[in-house]
Amino acid sequence: GLYVVDIGDLQPIYASKDGNFFLYGELYAIQGNSLLNTTKQEINLNRRAILDSAISEEDFITFTAEDERYVVTVFTDVDCGYCRKFHNQIDEYNSLGISINYAAFPRSGLGTSAFTKMVGAWCSDNPKDSMTKLKNNLTLDISFCENQPVSKQYIIGKKLGVDGTPAIFSMDGEMFPGYIEPEELLLRLKSGKEIIDKIFPLFTSIRIAVLPIFLKIGWNFINSSLIKNWISVSTVNFNGLLISFNCLSKDFSIPD
Repeated sequence: GLYVVDIGDLQPIYASKDGNFFLYGELYAIQGNSLLNTTKQEINLNRRAILDSAISEEDFITFTAEDERYVVTVFTDVDCGYCRKFHNQIDEYNSLGISINYAAFPRSGLGTSAFTKMVGAWCSDNPKDSMTKLKNNLTLDISFCENQPVSKQYIIGKKLGVDGTPAIFSMDGEMFPGYIEPEELLLRLKSGKEIIDKIFPLFTSIRIAVLPIFLKIGWNFINSSLIKNWISVSTVNFNGLLISFNCLSKDFSIPD
């Protein structure tokens, strides 16, 4: 069987038990007459784990459905046109049983006008009302608080692969980038749940630590131009991976 190797990034690599062979790419499982992208599901699980561990419930601005069937996390920007369109239909999402957990993602970055507005919303006495006012382009009396979660949520969004808003995450960790109509979102959430219920166990996989497997793959390979090029390309999106390799090259000396 294949081993799933966690390299500190959303996407894993697959390796043989002895570490002599590995694959970086998408793995598909044959299920009847269809193919199932198990790598995508692994990425979704990693996203879900990050969301569950890194953002507490009280740090969201939540619009709860009365008859809740699904909960989605939405990274939003108060100055984003499609985020405003999404928010104007918040009652429609809620009526379909979809609760909305808002997380902050000021697209212009930290310390900008959008960032300041969003800090004001999260630090206000009534965050839901403040969010609605900002989404309707109304002026808000900005207040600040030491424990504002906006900066942290922005960084988490980057780690999850968010590069635009709205970015919607299902309970299973699947990301739906961009605005989605209420009825369409409901359909996607339903189909996603059906897939995740079937996905495991589809093949034998064991998560193992990254260091032992790379030690077995071999120092010469890690130090090869292929990996160097890969790391260089990965610098933008996979800072954690780059740091891991830098630490490995500095802290370990492996003889030929």
